Amino acid sequence: MFENPGDELYFGEVYRQILQEAWLPGGGDVWSVVGKSRRGHRPTQKGITGPHVSPSQEEVRRWFSKCSASWRVLPFEIYPGAFCDNRQGKKYWYEEKERRGLMCSAYDLYMRYCLRFALDTGCIPPANYLLTVEGDLSSITCNKSYDLNFPNKCGDVSFVSGEGEFIPPGEWLSPMTGTKGQLCFQDSNNSLGFISFAFDPYVSILEWDPSNPDEMPANDSVSISVLSGHPPFTWSLTGTGFWFDAGHTITTIVSSGRTVTLYADNTACGSASISVIDPCCPEVYGHVRCTVGQWVLKSDDICILSGAGTLINDQGTYWEYELVQGNKKQWQRSAYTLRSSLTCAEIEADWPELWALCVSGSSCSGTPTPCVNCIALPPHDVMCTCIDLGSIRACYCNYDMKYFEWECV
Repeated sequence: MFENPGDELYFGEVYRQILQEAWLPGGGDVWSVVGKSRRGHRPTQKGITGPHVSPSQEEVRRWFSKCSASWRVLPFEIYPGAFCDNRQGKKYWYEEKERRGLMCSAYDLYMRYCLRFALDTGCIPPANYLLTVEGDLSSITCNKSYDLNFPNKCGDVSFVSGEGEFIPPGEWLSPMTGTKGQLCFQDSNNSLGFISFAFDPYVSILEWDPSNPDEMPANDSVSISVLSGHPPFTWSLTGTGFWFDAGHTITTIVSSGRTVTLYADNTACGSASISVIDPCCPEVYGHVRCTVGQWVLKSDDICILSGAGTLINDQGTYWEYELVQGNKKQWQRSAYTLRSSLTCAEIEADWPELWALCVSGSSCSGTPTPCVNCIALPPHDVMCTCIDLGSIRACYCNYDMKYFEWECV
């Protein structure tokens, strides 16, 4: 029998609460009500508060009511791996009762622990309730603030996982792009709770259309497009002699469509640099070269633009590659040498760049000079490699890199 210090809690009250008999909420006008149970008519508890209820009894009754309500909605079992749910289901309490050989019911055991924890801490145990998250996130748009409410929280709420940004105490900023997902929250009592969200319409990340032309002549026009994203789109460009209108006056436009026309007048040269942004996605960039211009060397022996290149010169023992993207170009020479000797000294004397190519099992020692991989084209798509051809070794290396940008003559 649980006793509230200083005030005895009569067994009849507990018994009727366990049977979940009717009770009047605080503030009721009638304090004596007859309720009907399976055992006939009997007086019910006279409310949580009232003229004949002591403060300590009132506190017990309030927490008893909350613990009992939590039991009624507690699932029988919480399956392992359940998203954002750290409760213990009713099955746990049935098993705990049997494990300990107790005569009381699983509900009695649950209530004893729930009441003791609540009276000591002012919170229902986190294993007994799911943090309720209220808000309408069924049809969200990108980068917008939404209000959330946590009616049964105990203490402050923090963001555990999910997209977007949580701004305490109850504001969520939706992500830039997405389809749907779930948000997980936790109150300071360590109870977890979640809410689902869905974009309407679906927002995919903005992309530069890879089919856009890389080049155009002066006194001409081409179509430039973006993929996906969320309109309206803001287009901006810089460059000599490039415009978004035939009158050659507009360099920034806002469009609901994903395609615009780029014009070049008779003064056009170099390249047009175009940026596109929408309300949701990060800015994307692209470049279109005018046929009037030239490649200007910007750096020597440095890899700026990397990726799969095109072979432009095959000399048998060395190859030249280039990689062009918009107004940028990377050039690289790759070569090999054949050596029957595995000594670093011989390789270094003939070709210093290949001294890094000594492999396990050779008599070489020391710290090799790095050979940087920039433009890749099989079989020369590794930083450095040696291929065993039997009596000799073929040593490949990518080296001698140059980076250019397309500019006006």
